Amino acid sequence: MFHRAHTPAQQTYDVPTDPRVAEDAHPGMDSLRRFKQFASLSEETLTEIARHSAIREFPAEERLAQIGTSSQYAVYLITGRLTIESGNGARRSLEGGSNEAGYAVSLLQPHRYNVTTTSPVQVLCVDRDVLQRCLNEQSSSAYVVEEVDAGAELRENLLFRELYVGCQDDKLQLPSLPEIAVRYRGNDPVHTTSDALVRLGWSTTRELVTGFAMRELFNTKSSTLKRHMQKLWRHSVDIAATCFAIAGKIKDFEPETALLAGLLQNVGAIAVIAHAEKYPEIVQRPGELERIIVKLHAHVGSMMLRCWGFPDEVSLVPLSATDYYRSPTTAPDYCGLVLFANLLIRIRNDSNPDIPPLHELPSLAALGLGDLSVDSARRLAENTKQQVEKMRHLLSAG
Repeated sequence: MFHRAHTPAQQTYDVPTDPRVAEDAHPGMDSLRRFKQFASLSEETLTEIARHSAIREFPAEERLAQIGTSSQYAVYLITGRLTIESGNGARRSLEGGSNEAGYAVSLLQPHRYNVTTTSPVQVLCVDRDVLQRCLNEQSSSAYVVEEVDAGAELRENLLFRELYVGCQDDKLQLPSLPEIAVRYRGNDPVHTTSDALVRLGWSTTRELVTGFAMRELFNTKSSTLKRHMQKLWRHSVDIAATCFAIAGKIKDFEPETALLAGLLQNVGAIAVIAHAEKYPEIVQRPGELERIIVKLHAHVGSMMLRCWGFPDEVSLVPLSATDYYRSPTTAPDYCGLVLFANLLIRIRNDSNPDIPPLHELPSLAALGLGDLSVDSARRLAENTKQQVEKMRHLLSAG
């Protein structure tokens, strides 16, 4: 994987991952958790990754990755500086301890960048096969919550336990579609996104979410729950409008389907809030309710969309819309599109967003938007601003 940049012969360096290697060659839990890609993984998963990882040091002017080649190990910068050069000659620097250094360097394979040390560095090297297996296992449960790292306090929460057990058993009591949506759907199951859109109708996508929200939640006396729902709807509209605008720039995407996928990303949170109405003591603790929503809304949302008959490309969106390192098929999908819309909104609203390197996310690479960066994403957001505003106004009208 590694070779000296200044010599004709490529010297290969191997990373020791044999269990018999000296104990101090493997990173500890704290060393792994400093990287954002590992921060939410369970201790069991981190232990497995640590067994197949090592901390290495390299001098300046060392080539760590080369365009067009593949390597066995994913590299994370701990200390020092690297230069990352793309195929068109554009360069950027990476400093240990920076936000971007919280993620892997040149993760996608084959490498799309030349990576060279510009100072002595210390790096964490992780076996790619083990890393990918662990990340896949983390997001492989499509509809059932097998394990949620909730903490002792949240596990004792009655609302959390009701929702958690219901998701585990696939028996959570879910609200039905609003009446207007049922009339569009008909009696036959929906097998394709086109079927769903034809039956629901263009003007009904808003009614699907807002009608459900009004019936199930807005008829409450709790001002706290009303504020939650209003916040959710504004965010859903923002995501949907952004998805609609971006979809028009990518081949094989249907803007209407993209709009629907964006609107439904947060639908699970609606069910969580609906159940919360039975627990007034939780309603009075907004922070605790917010933690439950964060932990469970994705699983609940996918269950709801599956029950409502939506195809996987839409029903998986709540689960995958924030899964940065999900490995998509070679073709772009709506999960990746919604993920990109979420990131664009963060970039638009924050001058220094805390996000992973866009050019290293598999779902975004599949979209075919080129060598993405925060700057290029800002330009795309600016170019689609007028269209997004128009769609946002349409969805928020009435």
